[in-house]
Amino acid sequence: MLSPRIQLGLVFAVAGLTLGSLPAAASDGPRKDPQWSTGGDPRACSAPIWPAKVNPTPGPGQGKRIVVIGDSLTRNGREPLTRQLRKEGWTPTIRCFGGKRLDWAIDQAKRAKALNQLPETVVVAIGTNDMRWIDRRTTRARMDRLIEVLGPKRTVFWVDTYASGGDRFTRDKERWFNRQVRQVAAEHDNVHRINWGNWARSNGVRFADALHYTAEGSRTWARRVAEVVTRVAGKGEPGRRRPARGTSRQHTEPPRPAHRTSPEGRFGGPGGAVRRTGRGVRRTWRGGSRDDTPRRGDALARSLRWLYGSTPRCSSHTDVVPPQVVVLHTQVVHR
Repeated sequence: MLSPRIQLGLVFAVAGLTLGSLPAAASDGPRKDPQWSTGGDPRACSAPIWPAKVNPTPGPGQGKRIVVIGDSLTRNGREPLTRQLRKEGWTPTIRCFGGKRLDWAIDQAKRAKALNQLPETVVVAIGTNDMRWIDRRTTRARMDRLIEVLGPKRTVFWVDTYASGGDRFTRDKERWFNRQVRQVAAEHDNVHRINWGNWARSNGVRFADALHYTAEGSRTWARRVAEVVTRVAGKGEPGRRRPARGTSRQHTEPPRPAHRTSPEGRFGGPGGAVRRTGRGVRRTWRGGSRDDTPRRGDALARSLRWLYGSTPRCSSHTDVVPPQVVVLHTQVVHR
């Protein structure tokens, strides 16, 4: 028979063990995914953290959470991306793992949803490794499946790809994948494409190897993603956003003005304002305007001479047409 003092001590010991086995409350600190495992893979990111409290920093994203799902490009840009998002008021959680593909991204979206850690704004930055190893039909099917898992009520941003042309990720693969991202954005009102590939190329973002950017390139990637996300989803209620008529959900650089005027003209020819029309090019003069619709034979040459100040000459081996113009049959295509 145990003494009352010993019995009381045993009661407190059992109670302490029981309480210690319970999960910590959300208010006690950030929550990590208990199933996250790197498996000793050096390409892995550390476990995603779901902060207990939202970021109090004033900004367009204040009070809003955001999840980013990505591969090694996200891993390399994770720290600057987190800083940029938090600077704008967002509370980010990043799930990334080098070398992963869309099937892994689908599992991550399901896992975050099961943990009640899939907020109203999600960034998808994955696809490079799919284009290196997976056939296109499977890749497109997985893209559709990922959007299905995320659902129509979340605002989804998909960062398109940027290829150096090496390590099985060619420019042709980049163009195909980015077309699929544009199509997905066109098919779903809540999906937005972040134009990274063309933007990065035009801004001279450099590669450290065949797939990954330099440190400065990763910082540029982070700024670009955060800027577009904040501009689109940082205000108003999250969810479905149908753009106004005449606008696009594909976030590219601001469009060029429809009218251009210069003393020397578009390509060094006569001056005047140029406006593109359905039929061709309309050049407006002080005395009126005319359509430069290409015509067959000599009429085509006269039209080109009138527009550019000289008649282009071509041979079977040398193309001396000005580099801004391509003559295809009876059409003039402006690059």
